[in-house]
Amino acid sequence: MKWCGLRYVLTGEELAHLRNHKYDCRGKGVIEKQVDRFAREVLVPRLPTTLAPNVITLAGFLVHLAAALLVILNDHGSFSYRVPNWTCGLYIGSLVLYGVLDSADGAQARRTGSSSPLGELFDHGFDAITMSLVLASLCSLFRYSYFSVRLVLLMLGGNLVFFCAHWSSYVVGYLRFGSVDAVEGQYAVCVLFLLNMLLGFDFFWFELPTPVFVETFLQRRIETADIIFLVACIIGVVIITKTCAEVCFRHGCATFAGQSALAPLYQVILCVALAASNYLLVAYFIFDFLPQFILITLAMPFIKITWMVLMCYMGKGVVPRLDSGCLPPLLLTCWFLLMRGMGGTHTTVIGRDSILPSSTTVFNSLAVFSVLDFAYFALSNIWLISRHLGVPVLSIAPSAAGPAYSPLVNPV
Repeated sequence: MKWCGLRYVLTGEELAHLRNHKYDCRGKGVIEKQVDRFAREVLVPRLPTTLAPNVITLAGFLVHLAAALLVILNDHGSFSYRVPNWTCGLYIGSLVLYGVLDSADGAQARRTGSSSPLGELFDHGFDAITMSLVLASLCSLFRYSYFSVRLVLLMLGGNLVFFCAHWSSYVVGYLRFGSVDAVEGQYAVCVLFLLNMLLGFDFFWFELPTPVFVETFLQRRIETADIIFLVACIIGVVIITKTCAEVCFRHGCATFAGQSALAPLYQVILCVALAASNYLLVAYFIFDFLPQFILITLAMPFIKITWMVLMCYMGKGVVPRLDSGCLPPLLLTCWFLLMRGMGGTHTTVIGRDSILPSSTTVFNSLAVFSVLDFAYFALSNIWLISRHLGVPVLSIAPSAAGPAYSPLVNPV
């Protein structure tokens, strides 16, 4: 990728490789197979052939975005906050619908003969954004905004696991899914929201029988939420460790296209370091700026680097080592250090009871910059790919005449 007009875009050589790119996905999850079958045999045959696959992807994303924002923006960082049952129901419905439409877009593309690398970028690119929304919604469900260290660990771990899936494809040259993967994780989140509706939030904080030495160490008993968090951490550590070991030892730190497999790690390590430093500086006073803090440090940098890895995988390019997506968390760190250096304390700078106007301005400005920086990068490359391939973004090219569609002959 090359730096042009204050953002990275694909080079001419990468666009040429992208034109010849073929979608290659191996393996499917247990639940994903059933969702794909429903979308392919029940939903897609009932859709008009004039409906573009990218419109299906975008519709599912927007529905889930609205439901997720309803959960996240109502979280005020208090231990007394509980996600209402009607909100849980809406969120479950939006996530299930997103999963079904995410499967339907590919079947619709094959049905209409409009499959393209742009559609793959749309599909998996919006999956990266959805992953951050799912994680943030899960944090609100468990009140992890109150236990801020868990919020940071869950957001970082979840985004790193999703990054590893596409980093692996960048190295080996195809997407791989296990028997339990992203779709199964989505439905696990749906189950947790359903349990909140049926059993009440207290179910997650039910005290379990605890060994004496553990109770002495924690100064409390183990609760249901602790077990869920521990299982999520173990799964995350296993996936990240397995991916790193495979890239470094089995593939010799080189991609299938002969590029350096470690190039994406420079940005990832910097983003993790900045997220950790910001958390340590802001400590337990992030409640008043929770959505902004998540956007600046825990979501947008990882979403952007995942998009870069995805585009470089399809275009056989080199992932940039630094990017403007790292700038907002870096500026936030500098601002915290400046306030500390001027003699400010957490309470006077970003306390809950005395919020300086400069704090609100800085958080809001950097959050807006993070979103606009990613939007400029994503839209620029989508337009560039669309123009190069001659493929409309939200419609089907008149010349696209797909083969006769049969849900049994053209499996996903």
